[in-house]
Amino acid sequence: MDAHVELDPELNRIFLRVEYYVGVSQDCKAIPGYKWHPDIEGKPWSYPARMQTCHALRKVFGKKMTIGPFLTEWARKNARAYARQRSLASKPDSDLAKVKAMFPAFWDAMSSRPYQRSGAEFLATTGHTADFSEPGLGKTATSLAALIQAGVFAGGRHLVIVSNKTAIRSTWRHEIEKWTPGAHVYPMPDGWQKREQELDKFWADNSSAAKFVVCLPHMLQIKQERWCKKCKQWANDPKQLSAEHYGESHKVTTEDYRIDWQELFSIEWDSIIADEAHDYLLKLRPGQSKNQPQWAIGMRRLQVKQGGVKLPMTGTPMRGKEQNLFGILYWIDPIRFSSFWAWAGAYFDVVNNEYNQTVGKLRPEMEEAFYDVIDSLCLRRTLREVRKDLPPQLPQEHWVPLDGEHRRQYEEFEAEGVVALESGVLEGLGTLSELTRLRQLAFGPWDVEIDQDDDKQTIKMVEQVEKSPKVQLMMDMLRERGIPGDVFTQQRDAKDARKFIIASQYTQIIGGLERMFSNMGIATLSITGKVTGSKRSAAVTSFQKPGGPRILLINTKAGGASLTLDAYCDEMFILDETWIHDDQVQLMGRINNRGQRIATRIYHFFRTEETIDEGIAMGNDDQNQMQSMILDSRRGNQVALRLLKRRE
Repeated sequence: MDAHVELDPELNRIFLRVEYYVGVSQDCKAIPGYKWHPDIEGKPWSYPARMQTCHALRKVFGKKMTIGPFLTEWARKNARAYARQRSLASKPDSDLAKVKAMFPAFWDAMSSRPYQRSGAEFLATTGHTADFSEPGLGKTATSLAALIQAGVFAGGRHLVIVSNKTAIRSTWRHEIEKWTPGAHVYPMPDGWQKREQELDKFWADNSSAAKFVVCLPHMLQIKQERWCKKCKQWANDPKQLSAEHYGESHKVTTEDYRIDWQELFSIEWDSIIADEAHDYLLKLRPGQSKNQPQWAIGMRRLQVKQGGVKLPMTGTPMRGKEQNLFGILYWIDPIRFSSFWAWAGAYFDVVNNEYNQTVGKLRPEMEEAFYDVIDSLCLRRTLREVRKDLPPQLPQEHWVPLDGEHRRQYEEFEAEGVVALESGVLEGLGTLSELTRLRQLAFGPWDVEIDQDDDKQTIKMVEQVEKSPKVQLMMDMLRERGIPGDVFTQQRDAKDARKFIIASQYTQIIGGLERMFSNMGIATLSITGKVTGSKRSAAVTSFQKPGGPRILLINTKAGGASLTLDAYCDEMFILDETWIHDDQVQLMGRINNRGQRIATRIYHFFRTEETIDEGIAMGNDDQNQMQSMILDSRRGNQVALRLLKRRE
């Protein structure tokens, strides 16, 4: 078998000419992105000009394949680019001449964290790349320095997308104004009219200052809805439209697009930064608008100038699966990563069945090639790697027994999918519902509340937080730390009084804890999905100041990103864990020495023996080891491989 491959620079495709043998067609079709050209001499096959295509060709045809000069030079150029980027990523420092000239105070501040300066050079050199550094390493400041060093900052129009409202002002507006004084920041507030007013100011700003729009992903929604040409309205249901036009003559066009903030898509931005990108980029795929979140469609349509910067940032980019990286890579470079299945097929085991395809594990023989691609586009730093001055983070496990009424409820539901409680019967409806109930029942015993309204009956689970063995142990630990009691009374207004975060993924449990502490006369603060706008910002500000409430109740997801809460807090009590290890990493990152005060941080994980808590902890440990291998340990950085120690 003779096989020859060559690059066509004009078509930007790799052409394969191979002599016939039994099964040749199947082998050629095994390489993603194939096209057959029977009308061209030699009837060649062609493929997209990507490094994963080269890797797939080598896998199928092996060393018998010969390579033409154009493809050889193209591959060498890509290899040199990969090597150059890896070298930049490992540099201990950088001079950042443009940053020093424009903002000397900013440059001086970064001198104590030289990894930020070398990171900024890496991001500026590539232009379209990702920062996957661990939470707490100052990705916001690094990104601003990258814009300056890339030459797009001054006079530019910049779009920053954040995952929660608090980050708009407390993180991005504060950081931009702190490090780059003179830049104009336009944070998008709540309310349609207020946003229009703020955007009008942005469009009217003709100054030479850098101009930043900071918004939430939902402002980028491109909604697939129905448009009535007669009523000139949007509606999913024609019956919602004007009654006078409803009927046979009512013209409704399906699958039209509704864009509320069209102006955000009307320009080419000098830079687009996607903060906490794991919240809205992981599901991004080319050509699958119907199966993606509406803001993901909008993210695809945003435009950046030639030579501009595209920068997604997240310390937890995988969410438990290697293939989740694709959404971010595709957003960085939609041409290079134009097909999810081409990318997945080049590096992963792809299983085809009668109905669909599924992505398996990274193939061992493709690991090095996969890492080359990741290293060329992604910056990854860990706390242990670049902050030798930091004390260790100390995760601590606390296992509580499953006893009494708690055991009866849990075991009865686990066996039957239904449990008799004091006020009624609780049952699970489907697998997901049953898993959720088991996770809730692992927390402690529950009761139900029946809301009877005519023919409709609603059963609501009612938490009994004071009966939870996790809460009982936590309260013993808080008493040792002066809450409540005389020590608390004496120290609550003291400037050095320590504060504590209590976290749960369930807002209902947070509400129960809030009521329990209130009944005990203990003031608390709260951050959940229901606490928004000024109330959320006020809670963060109060917790970061001396005095005031010493306990912050926080929802794992709603409060697990873009917040700094470590001014007076050294300990976090985590009452339950999600199935995704990255959720806990983001949560822990709120106090991992993000601010100026350096201290040992302790994370208390509460788990109930003989329950689903055991499986969740082991699954999270496996995810942590997988991510560490791909992003960290292969670089010679053996860092926290067992964040949550597997229980024997």
